[in-house]
Amino acid sequence: MYSDDQGYGYNGGQGQGYNEYYYGGYGNGGQGYDQYNQPPPQQQYPPGGGGRQNAQPQGAYAGQGDSGFFNPGMMPPGMNNFNPMISTFAKQYGETLVGQGKEIVDEKIQKFVTVSKLKYYFAVDTAYVMKKMGLLFFPFTHKDWSIHYDKNEDDAVQPRYEVNAPDLYIPLMAFITYILVAGVSLGMQQKFSPEFLGMQASSALGWLLLELMIFTGFTYVIQTDLKVFDLLTFCGYKFVGMLSILIASLFLKKTGYYAVLLYFSLSLSFFLVQTLKKQIYSVTTHEHVMTGNKRRLYFLLALAGVQPVLMGLLTYHLAVW
Repeated sequence: MYSDDQGYGYNGGQGQGYNEYYYGGYGNGGQGYDQYNQPPPQQQYPPGGGGRQNAQPQGAYAGQGDSGFFNPGMMPPGMNNFNPMISTFAKQYGETLVGQGKEIVDEKIQKFVTVSKLKYYFAVDTAYVMKKMGLLFFPFTHKDWSIHYDKNEDDAVQPRYEVNAPDLYIPLMAFITYILVAGVSLGMQQKFSPEFLGMQASSALGWLLLELMIFTGFTYVIQTDLKVFDLLTFCGYKFVGMLSILIASLFLKKTGYYAVLLYFSLSLSFFLVQTLKKQIYSVTTHEHVMTGNKRRLYFLLALAGVQPVLMGLLTYHLAVW
């Protein structure tokens, strides 16, 4: 038999019964219990904080019973109810993190796309759209191709006040309408499917982005004032011709297709050469005049010459013959 400091004893002998535990102190006189014949007594501890009042099974945590599983009923007082102050603080902290993240994203976007500059290309009205469409189809009689600037600012005049200014409204609307007319053309040929129409839109955007990247790279070589959005605008005007070609093929079949393709190829090339010539040759350096002018000429001819090729490439399989 051995006993601990608090008066518990253990008897492992072969005496009367098998007394596993007995309480040997504090006036109980060695009272034990027989685990086979009696229920286990409730352990009593002396007053004043002695004994094992705060003892827990080894490895147990707050809220964990004897079985080792979580029991919400055994949580310490005050932890069952979530503190409203903590909830409010967490909400405010989350809103602060979201706000900071939005500011970081806006700063990153501003490095590549300035919203104020992008708005410039959509500052149009109905009168401008009608004049610009007429200029795209009939550029041969136009005389003044220069772009005017504000007297108090270095920015060009908004498109609604300057017909020669580039805009993104007409290319965007032309692209959307081109996809819709392409769906009509495919339906008339019993070839329509959403997948095929989506592939056509992706193909048109892919070619547009490819030529945009190539010509943007050339702008660093020829040292021009052209911006990325300017190039996007001039490359996007071909969707007006592609739309016209498909509409002509719906009514005039093959004759209408080739007639509009040939005419708009000439008019768009003439328009691009006259418009870009003013901007490409606006920057010159004395020591590289001859070399720079040749590069600018090649750039101008390449940009104007690739548009008819892409118009035919992206409309030939859609035309109604």
